[in-house]
Amino acid sequence: MRSSSNKNNPREYAFLALRQFHRGKIVTDSIAQDTADMIPEDRRLATILVLDTIRRKYTLDRIIDCYLENKFIDYDVRALIQLALYQIKYLDKIPDFAAVNESVNIAKRYTGRRAAGFVNAVLRTYLREPEKGNYSPTDKIDEIAFNHSHPKWLIKRLLKEFSIQQVETFCEFNNIKPQIIIRLNLSKTTVTDYCELLDKTDTKYEKSNFNKSCIKLKSSNVNVTTLPGYKDGLFIVQDETPAQIVDMLNPQKDDHILDLCAAPGGKTCVLATRAKSVTAVDINPDRMKSLDENIERLQLKNVNTMICDLSNLRKIIGDKKFDKILVDVPCSNTGVFRKRAEARWRLKNADFPRLTQLQTKMLRIASSYLASNGQLLYSTCSIDRAENDLLIDNFLKKTSGLRLIDQKFIFPDSPASSDGGFGALISKTE
Repeated sequence: MRSSSNKNNPREYAFLALRQFHRGKIVTDSIAQDTADMIPEDRRLATILVLDTIRRKYTLDRIIDCYLENKFIDYDVRALIQLALYQIKYLDKIPDFAAVNESVNIAKRYTGRRAAGFVNAVLRTYLREPEKGNYSPTDKIDEIAFNHSHPKWLIKRLLKEFSIQQVETFCEFNNIKPQIIIRLNLSKTTVTDYCELLDKTDTKYEKSNFNKSCIKLKSSNVNVTTLPGYKDGLFIVQDETPAQIVDMLNPQKDDHILDLCAAPGGKTCVLATRAKSVTAVDINPDRMKSLDENIERLQLKNVNTMICDLSNLRKIIGDKKFDKILVDVPCSNTGVFRKRAEARWRLKNADFPRLTQLQTKMLRIASSYLASNGQLLYSTCSIDRAENDLLIDNFLKKTSGLRLIDQKFIFPDSPASSDGGFGALISKTE
């Protein structure tokens, strides 16, 4: 059935990634590595095809279903139709015939001639009779789901906390291509000096409206390793929302900080440039490699990393107390759907009880290492109240000796917003 593949063909690569996504695998994290051998133009196309076809999954599927008698078609066949339909509907520079022909040719190699004929028939019918694909939403929730491609159960959940307008804006925001944002290492450079370096390389950028040390690159195709000062540790890649939240901890030069769930290390490195020491803990060895690379590149000498499950941490560090603690918990990722294309489809309503139980456990463990009068920052990249203020309120009611100092909730309410997220700063009293 299958002939030799050509992974340097962006459409074929995109199909192979989509078929893995349909089979439940996380594929977007490896795109950069998988497409490294492609020419830049093909790499950009491959990335767009994978990420945006996944983002637009609900919309594409509802249109496709309008042309099917039996909606339960093979996943590979559906992926090929999704891929071509995405190009026809959303990409102006790709001719319709090219999108169709490529999907049909890939189908011949991977799914056989009969399936290829089916793919061809569905797509040709769409081109001849586009009005047949005018899907009619069943209600307002389905309308938002169709227009902005989000799961209906999630929209129902969001509407319990936010207005229809807020939910629509949020869903629309999640389909905007994210910018690359770097945060300057102000212990080594200034915003003025670094912007002068960017000007010399004709890199287009704008200063952040949300954090004075962040710079937004206007092109999403920039390879950050080629930016001035990368090897000298003049910046790290960090988005505006985590930059705003981690600054709530306000590290001082004599602070000893514990950073839990530290990898890949953006927040760790920011803290280390301002504190006496940082003990960075994470359970994932692969993600810790990224942290170690950032530590080396920024030439940080005051970070001690350890791979460890939090339940076993006391065996390693004993009863040591810390002035400041960051616990950046695993969460639903609802605030960063714009970046994590697969997250909106992987998440299930049943995940929230499990997540909040884990988050509360981690918060309880983290607080046990907090020195008297010390401060703990709990953070998520979620907009769901169950993981944010409601969890903090419930935790503090059941835990003596801790009080809330401040909290920050960031909700994407316009195309110019930063991602969603939450931070709660807690103090330990005498």
